[in-house]
Amino acid sequence: DNRRFVAQHVDQHGAVGRFFGTRKAAGVKAGAIKMGDTPSVAYLLRGDAENPVSLSWGGQFQPVKGRPNWFTDRKDPDLSFGGKDGANTINRWREDFLRDWQKRMDFCRE
Repeated sequence: DNRRFVAQHVDQHGAVGRFFGTRKAAGVKAGAIKMGDTPSVAYLLRGDAENPVSLSWGGQFQPVKGRPNWFTDRKDPDLSFGGKDGANTINRWREDFLRDWQKRMDFCRE
């Protein structure tokens, strides 16, 4: 999971990594850092911005009935993880994006 990876690979990478690690360890408590907000627009990085139902770095979405131009995570049971719809559309790249985060923490070493 993200917390274990952060503790092992980010927390020991400079002051910013330690700060991030303590905030991530806080879990859902006040002041905690939540990972995962970016995927709602990350399909712009790799994917078709005009077609959010296509598979992309940000996940895979489905239109919301009765709401034009409104999309939500695909609700297919095989794409759910930890009770979160669509989580497995992003999890396939989890190690890649966490390794990238680790490298960025190295840029910030004291």
